[in-house]
Amino acid sequence: IDEDGNIQYSKTYSAIVDTEEPGIISDSVDVIGRYVYFSFQVDEDNPLRIEYSDNGKPWKTLCSGSSVINCNKKRTFSDGYHNILVKVSDKAGNYIEDGFLVDI
Repeated sequence: IDEDGNIQYSKTYSAIVDTEEPGIISDSVDVIGRYVYFSFQVDEDNPLRIEYSDNGKPWKTLCSGSSVINCNKKRTFSDGYHNILVKVSDKAGNYIEDGFLVDI
């Protein structure tokens, strides 16, 4: 109430903020010839994508949307050593990274 007797009501809102990184239940990277087979099982209610970076190059998407939960993909790599960084992210912007070193 203000000094003129006016009453203002306010509404209360609540929100749930997701601050937890996605969980990786299992992951594997297998090399057969020039192919790298990625396999990830993710525990996340709001998955966004799984991406990878090869030797610090720009991120490339492996899986997105509902396929993130069980992601199985094959990619071709050139000969040599590859430092592969994999990032699993959710819609809230939380993420977890895992690294693999492979020799093709």
